Amino acid sequence: MPDNSNSRISKDLETRRLELQNELRQIEDSLEQNFESFQEDVNDRMRLSFWVKKYPLQTVGLAVTLGFLVGSKDNANSIAGTTVLAGVIATLKTVAARKIVEQVVKIIETESVSPDNR
Repeated sequence: MPDNSNSRISKDLETRRLELQNELRQIEDSLEQNFESFQEDVNDRMRLSFWVKKYPLQTVGLAVTLGFLVGSKDNANSIAGTTVLAGVIATLKTVAARKIVEQVVKIIETESVSPDNR
């Protein structure tokens, strides 16, 4: 009798062990999928295009504001504004501001042609 009881307990333990292993595999798979999803979300949020698509008007406003601030002349340096270096810097600021606005507009135009699959 003790052998039969031990055998049954052993089978029950083995069955429970297999069930726990399967459950552990399912949890591991779920964690892996959640991590991959989280990683994709973080990668998306690191792209400028994500923010432009999510907040197009705010992004254009920010780009225009930054372009204005970068491209505007500083009144405190009005004397230095007559130098060649100040002229070059002002030109570089203007070009940089235009490039920022062009990049944002390009992203918005691309989005309007091919909408995001959400």
